[in-house]
Amino acid sequence: MIRLDPGKRITQMICGMHEFMQGWMFSVDNPYYEMTKKDGLFKIDHLPPGRYRVIAWHPHLKPIEKEITVSADETVELDFAFDAATVKRPEYEQQEKFRIGPEALPHEHLTGDKEKLFIQE
Repeated sequence: MIRLDPGKRITQMICGMHEFMQGWMFSVDNPYYEMTKKDGLFKIDHLPPGRYRVIAWHPHLKPIEKEITVSADETVELDFAFDAATVKRPEYEQQEKFRIGPEALPHEHLTGDKEKLFIQE
């Protein structure tokens, strides 16, 4: 169980040895939430009629909030657009070159099978 301090909604969990191994959590205080699909689409069914504040969140961007009003048996479409140009990636994700790149061991000199991989001389 994760307990957040009052007023906190977001937490990040990071491996103590590998900072690229991480997870994020955004807590909600109601049963009406959804994670987007790979294409960014989402659907929240069975909302009772009323006014709602909808928050879209991404771990590297500021949340975006919009208000909607839902009537009985109504479908409401809502679009959110994040500006990826404002993302500041962690240093380890900005690596442009490998420490040992493919040029060190060109593929034409490598052969291998499931048991071993070796360099031909």
